[in-house]
Amino acid sequence: MSGIISTKFVQIENHPLQELSDIRAIGLLAHLMSMPPDWVICKTQLYKKFGRAMVTNAIAVLEENRHWVHIDFRDGSKNLHAYRLSDIAFTDDQVTELLNELREAGFQVKNVSPSFQHLLATRIEHSHD
Repeated sequence: MSGIISTKFVQIENHPLQELSDIRAIGLLAHLMSMPPDWVICKTQLYKKFGRAMVTNAIAVLEENRHWVHIDFRDGSKNLHAYRLSDIAFTDDQVTELLNELREAGFQVKNVSPSFQHLLATRIEHSHD
């Protein structure tokens, strides 16, 4: 028996569906929200399915509205990426928690989505105290 309970519908918060101004962002949000909870977001898969320009533009809108978080981090010499998506905008506290989880796991956080850049600056300022 599988640990995934399959349903034929997904519920999405009304706010982004009504307030986002870009239909590509709405479509990408809806598509990704319909994926299983353990599905890993891979931009190259999205590029193959929908096209690089469409995905890049949709992600930019989602990032601007805090529905998409992209974290660049390093594991030794490897550059890695973590993507998170939500139909409810991410808060600073939620992204701080994601950043701290990566740091506690021994990864070096390099960058985060523009809407959350100030969280990296705060971390750097406190490390010099």
